[in-house]
Amino acid sequence: MATSISISPKEVDVQSSGNPDKMGSAVSKIVDLQNEIQTLVDELVNKRRIIISQIDSMDNTDVYIVLSSHYVNGKDWNLISVEMKYSYRNIMKLRKRALQEFERRYGQLYSEKSA
Repeated sequence: MATSISISPKEVDVQSSGNPDKMGSAVSKIVDLQNEIQTLVDELVNKRRIIISQIDSMDNTDVYIVLSSHYVNGKDWNLISVEMKYSYRNIMKLRKRALQEFERRYGQLYSEKSA
């Protein structure tokens, strides 16, 4: 009886719309996004490590402290001025000098990458 059952032509002509494996597609997209995020995190960690080593190489102690405190440790400029016992205005001058020194030493590395 099982071998003699036939399928009517209407049953074969079924149209399907959409993705039949929605769960599989969703899982695949999630895995792809996780891999992309991991790649971006790895790149960010590497860039941070490089910049920290560049800041560490600064000769002037005050320049090093200002750059490290704000750009590595995320401290507010007001807190840095209190910790260094400088006025806020003097910290801003020191910040400007520190950024100019950093750019003088390493600016070419960053301008080539952005071009």
